[in-house]
Amino acid sequence: MPAGRPVKGPEMVDDLEGSDEAKRRMRLILETLAGQRTIMDACLELGIGKSAFHELRKRVLQAALTDVEPRPAGRPPAQPEPGAAEAQRLKVENERLRTDLEVAHVREEILLAMPEVFDPGRKAGGKGGTPSPTPDKKKGGRRGRRASKISRPSTWLWSCGSSRCGPRSCARASGAGLRRTRSGGRSSGP
Repeated sequence: MPAGRPVKGPEMVDDLEGSDEAKRRMRLILETLAGQRTIMDACLELGIGKSAFHELRKRVLQAALTDVEPRPAGRPPAQPEPGAAEAQRLKVENERLRTDLEVAHVREEILLAMPEVFDPGRKAGGKGGTPSPTPDKKKGGRRGRRASKISRPSTWLWSCGSSRCGPRSCARASGAGLRRTRSGGRSSGP
């Protein structure tokens, strides 16, 4: 190329990166677009038919058009790695499971220290209500079976309202018609 002469059209292809065959094809396509060469001449030089040349020219022009589409300013957003979403999901699930495990440990400690929190019928100090579980005793032992059958205190109230007098010593009644009831409200025969 002579110095001082502006580079235009097909000559610009030589400055681009690509194989010699790709540059030759591009030069022929640009020459047909500029009217410097006929489509039949380009087809003969490439050794392809007219419809194949039109298809090739359309693909080249479409690629060029796509490349010059306006884009947002700045760096394009980073694409996440394929396994990154799964790793993030597993990290969140792991954290949730660790929290659940810690909550279970705290509940277990509270149950052992203050069993009445989880069983409202149970009284503080283990008196009355359902007996508190003891970690050192075997489940279902003699004490455990007997204690599970007794769920209320065994204090008896006589119909006079006293728990101290009996059918013979009650001053309010003659013994007939006296009924004793458990403090839970159940009545039993004389």
